[in-house]
Amino acid sequence: MKKITYRLTAKLLTAAWLMFLITGPLSSEEKKIEIVEKVFFTGTHFIVLGSTGGTWIGNKTGSGAAYISGDGKVFSKLPLKAENVPFRTGTSGKGKILVAGDSIRTGSTITHNSVMFLSEDNGRTWKEVPGIYGKKLVNVPAFSSTYLIEHLEFQNGYFTAITTEGAIYISKNGISWKRSASLGHEPGGALVHDNRIIVWGDGNSISIGRGSRWKSVEIGNLTSVSSVFHENGKYIGYGDFDCCYGEISGAIRHYRFESTDLISWKLYRIESLPKVPHLIRNENRSFIGISGMNIMSGKSPDSLEITGTERESLIDICSGMGIYLIAGSRGLLLRSTDGKKWTQSDIK
Repeated sequence: MKKITYRLTAKLLTAAWLMFLITGPLSSEEKKIEIVEKVFFTGTHFIVLGSTGGTWIGNKTGSGAAYISGDGKVFSKLPLKAENVPFRTGTSGKGKILVAGDSIRTGSTITHNSVMFLSEDNGRTWKEVPGIYGKKLVNVPAFSSTYLIEHLEFQNGYFTAITTEGAIYISKNGISWKRSASLGHEPGGALVHDNRIIVWGDGNSISIGRGSRWKSVEIGNLTSVSSVFHENGKYIGYGDFDCCYGEISGAIRHYRFESTDLISWKLYRIESLPKVPHLIRNENRSFIGISGMNIMSGKSPDSLEITGTERESLIDICSGMGIYLIAGSRGLLLRSTDGKKWTQSDIK
């Protein structure tokens, strides 16, 4: 726990300092710029989460902003008040939508704030709920624990929240939560498939969960797993083996691994890893992904090609009803119906 907490604290301080060096103090004009953190599809609507300016870490964090759209063209703002706490993640299931926000303030002391909102009628009305810790967190010292919610998912009738420290909380109604398990590693990414959540990150194991039941499966002698996808009836992933943890140049080996049951894995040595952290399948069963400022597509994660380059960093991607949305920094929100031609959506 101490190792993870110290590592997170170092990341927070470094990120805050770099943010100040790159952007400097926020001007009044910059505070009006929308920063999109996540976009997802509820089954009937698209939800965009982010802030009205600033960032989720720093001495001047932005305030949360959430938007909803039925067609992905025009988004209307939801009446969710989250002062100085940007929305960072959300999920939906069975007509319920849950969104959560965090902020790390880095003034004279480092503190953490959180907020969570729930809609039980598919986005028509909303209420603030206590959150996974049973209360709203305000100015909690960030040194004491790692409270950040890294992933929110819905599967098998449960909302599932995964924190930065790898703690797993579950809830059937989005209001009352209980801690059910621990990953034993920091979460890097998550995939929901076949009514299960698959989580990966540091180390050579992936965690597989349904509600309160979780188990870990080791994949060879990898030192990190970078991504896992489902393609043509099997799970495919990528990872590294670093015998010297970055201390010796050329000591890192890259692998692709495959499984049909998430238990037994076959590893194949490859030259390099696909650098696409976010991928979705389109209607033609090929992949659309984002990496940096690039939009990429291809028949397989191994064979993606750049199909477009944007002016801002691309952060998240989702699809629904034959519509694709890509969210980026500084209010960039792109819409496409074929994955090739993209237009800016209107956020009111």
